[in-house]
Amino acid sequence: MRRQIQIIFLCYLAAGVSAQSRTYTSAKYGYSFVAPPGWRTDPGYDGSSPYIYNYRRSEAAAAAPLLPVGGAGIRIIAAADFLGKYVKNFEEWIRWRSRAGQEEVARRDFPCQASGDHRAHVCTEVRGVTETGESPLVEVSLYFTLDGKYFCAFVDYYETDPKVKSYENILRSVVNSITAGSQ
Repeated sequence: MRRQIQIIFLCYLAAGVSAQSRTYTSAKYGYSFVAPPGWRTDPGYDGSSPYIYNYRRSEAAAAAPLLPVGGAGIRIIAAADFLGKYVKNFEEWIRWRSRAGQEEVARRDFPCQASGDHRAHVCTEVRGVTETGESPLVEVSLYFTLDGKYFCAFVDYYETDPKVKSYENILRSVVNSITAGSQ
């Protein structure tokens, strides 16, 4: 079974890139994560859903609304923006995103690698594919809780990209680096 995913195109992208890992803190939700070396970070329009990507702005504009060849992007979103209206618990958070145009093709639950207070817990991995014509676009989503709040971090990349395992490992690394801050 194939699933469709929403393609999120960022109309503006940050130009900064660093050869070293950087810590980023969400202005809206107060959590922090470590961005991978060589990847760019954009805070999102209101600081609530940062976007981490491995390509240049010029490459993104040429490929709009999809990723450029060899490109991958990670987004972190919070369920807090949807609580009350659509989401009441962790399972509803996963189902709600699925209703937004996604159909699960694979799912597994596992404990997040990081543990302790103020770290991500209860990871559920959901994968899906969208047919794009040339090469299917894959989305791997990791749903998790952080200090009782629900989040999802997901990576998009083309199925034929030779670095797919690297992208998934980077996603897990970002999720495992997330810590809750004061809010």
